[in-house]
Amino acid sequence: MKATRGSLFLFLWVVLPVLWTGCDPSSDKPPIANMVDGGTYALVVTTDYEAGSYSLVDLSDLSISESIETVHEDSVCRFDEETSTPFIIARYGADAVDVIDPHDGWTVSSEYSAGAGSNPQDIAVASPGRAFIALFDQPELLIVHPTSGTQIGTVDLSSMADDDGNPEAAWVLYLQGKIYVVLQKLVNFTPTGPSSIAVIDAATGVIEEEIILSGSNTYGKLRYNSVLDKIVIAQAGAFDTLDGGIEYLDPHDLTLSGFVITEQEVGGDLSDVVIVSETKGYAVIGVPAASGAATHLVSFNPSTGKKLEDLIVRDDWTIGFLEISPDRSQLWVCDRKPQLPGLRIFDTENDSEITEEPLDVGLPPFMICFVHQDGEGV
Repeated sequence: MKATRGSLFLFLWVVLPVLWTGCDPSSDKPPIANMVDGGTYALVVTTDYEAGSYSLVDLSDLSISESIETVHEDSVCRFDEETSTPFIIARYGADAVDVIDPHDGWTVSSEYSAGAGSNPQDIAVASPGRAFIALFDQPELLIVHPTSGTQIGTVDLSSMADDDGNPEAAWVLYLQGKIYVVLQKLVNFTPTGPSSIAVIDAATGVIEEEIILSGSNTYGKLRYNSVLDKIVIAQAGAFDTLDGGIEYLDPHDLTLSGFVITEQEVGGDLSDVVIVSETKGYAVIGVPAASGAATHLVSFNPSTGKKLEDLIVRDDWTIGFLEISPDRSQLWVCDRKPQLPGLRIFDTENDSEITEEPLDVGLPPFMICFVHQDGEGV
């Protein structure tokens, strides 16, 4: 089974107990310093699949503010540069969006519902008063005020659905007046055919085009890469079948590159991908193992379509999301190894590890969002 990581949680909840502790600040911790203008921070969503929280790392000195507030155990983050606002999207079973205020101790300033049973996956802010939320369990996008959650409207996606009537909207991205929405096209978490990208006018909510991708099951986060001037799309395909790859979408003419590197070349199912430059990228891949699935962190050259090396090799599913620092000099890795979970940092120039041991952020790290005021997308 493979869909969004929210769907992975859906599977895990069958076999693991669930506890949502809510969003109450801890009263026994000192106040967290507010965001400094020009500073860069890593907002880290953490979870052990029973409880969740978020922590903060100041990139200037790698100081850590651990477990600032508790959040739903199935959560991801997004950062909107235009409004300097971080969001935490509480997925299956919570169906909510938390708004983080970096200028008030990094606390949750507001929380709003995306609708019961909607399973929100991601949020993209188009303007200070308009945002789009992808709903995995409903065939529509929700349009809301990004901080208050006041509903403005919806975008009907049912015309692009597969046989179950729901196209399974996953990742969503705002870029240059358009909203790009990943439609996974799954039935019982199994791909029914190629995934697609719906392109929507952000001002009107009108669907302009559906772009059919080269593969299925777009699993990793949708990212715009400013160096390439392309949207990077990782497609995992069917689990345990090397049928996926990475391709680029040109936002100017909406053309696809085709796979710049395949799963056959990297040697596993693509879980998450980040691109540093035309000649350097990193991916988390899943490979068969006695435990069911293992994860490796690999580097590759997108221009040649060739794998470079394995940076981390695990015999279990313990490598989470990746992120590139805003200056592109560092690769940050969510290492969920049970014995020593934490953040690991690599130099993107030579792939050497900067951290002597993983940075302890409390619960095992799941996703990173860099928060800053003057950077570009990665």
